[in-house]
Amino acid sequence: MKGTETWLKNLGSVMDLKPVHGGGCLRLNSGCKTPLVYSSSQFPSHCPGKRLHFVLGSTATCSNQNTYGTPPLSVRPSLSPNGWNLYNLYFLRMWSHPYVPDTICELLEPENQEMEIVMMRQAVFPIYHQSVMLGGLPFHCALVEHDGVGVLLAGNSGAGKSTCCRRLPSSWNVLCDDEALILGHSSEFYTAHPFPTWNDVFMRPESTWNVQQGVSLSAVFFLEHGQTDEVVPMGRAEAAIRGNHLAGHIFFRDWESPDSQSRRAATTKLFDNVLDLIRAVPAFILRVSANGQFWSEMERVL
Repeated sequence: MKGTETWLKNLGSVMDLKPVHGGGCLRLNSGCKTPLVYSSSQFPSHCPGKRLHFVLGSTATCSNQNTYGTPPLSVRPSLSPNGWNLYNLYFLRMWSHPYVPDTICELLEPENQEMEIVMMRQAVFPIYHQSVMLGGLPFHCALVEHDGVGVLLAGNSGAGKSTCCRRLPSSWNVLCDDEALILGHSSEFYTAHPFPTWNDVFMRPESTWNVQQGVSLSAVFFLEHGQTDEVVPMGRAEAAIRGNHLAGHIFFRDWESPDSQSRRAATTKLFDNVLDLIRAVPAFILRVSANGQFWSEMERVL
């Protein structure tokens, strides 16, 4: 692989991102205050907004979790080496600076396709991180659409998210079945965007998810197995606890942080965002039987 161009193109295909002016960057206009742009090789002046700049680092500097120095500033020699924050992932190191609009992501040279895909999954962390800082949050859920509005089918692995998606009739549109990004546009209006199911990418690299396709969020259903199909209104406290767990599962899955203060601040912000979401969007328990029409119960309360 020459530089990061091929890897970035593959990531753009998975996330259905479009090139900007045919250049070396891909834009994710996710509804945030500024668009997020993936870029490679050079800092393209024609890409406005928040930019994620990918460079190849050495195996020693990227994979050693105990190595914390300064970013490879040869790509931007005008930047001071002081004041950078490091977020260490397994195959990726993310560098950000409070006074720099660009985020540098340092990648390993991939040894195989599996490692490439893991780096793709970790490369969405900067998107999730900025979204959390702006009041959004990632969520462990399926995102489905009915009559123009989106609902989340939330739960841990094994809760039945994918099974429910397969059982839904054609009047429902399945956008993703494992994780989504929720963005707040006001205290009462949220949209949700589908994000890739990374296990599916391992098995079917040609799979795509249109992450720019946001739908207004109408309800959150926390999945449970049941003997009969039933929707039960959920208290805010329980919904906040469950929601915080499912948001944290996605947000913190790859972040190795020796900086307890940084992680504590992110944890607090994430929980605050979950509370805001639960105040604005109704939450329910959805008990799903093996052979019933659970979607009828959902439609009844939407």
